[in-house]
Amino acid sequence: MRGYLPISIEQLSTFMNSGEISVDRVFAPTIKFLTSQRDLGQEEIEYELSLLAAGVSLSQRAQGKSQALILALELDKNQIGADGQESVEITSILRWNQVQCAFLCNALDDELVWFATEEIADQLPTWSL
Repeated sequence: MRGYLPISIEQLSTFMNSGEISVDRVFAPTIKFLTSQRDLGQEEIEYELSLLAAGVSLSQRAQGKSQALILALELDKNQIGADGQESVEITSILRWNQVQCAFLCNALDDELVWFATEEIADQLPTWSL
């Protein structure tokens, strides 16, 4: 299952350096979410979930100065606990090798800029400006 994690620049840097992160929840295609979004295809569902994560990331960034980021992760079924409306509880540490990509969020519209996992380290200094 794909999950979307709103993450700060500081958390991302720590995650990259340590190779692991502990979080409570990530946005994911729960049964409740899928039931409420029956008209959407798989890509549209993924996009909607990433926008929900983007909203959280935008609201949590440091006084609007830092970039808002999301990580897309491939979750192992053993890491998933209770379902919420549009998120799942994470019951164990997430590892860097689960990261599939990063998205840079734009506060002015619903545009998400995609970055491959191998680009994240090179982009991090520019995101910190």
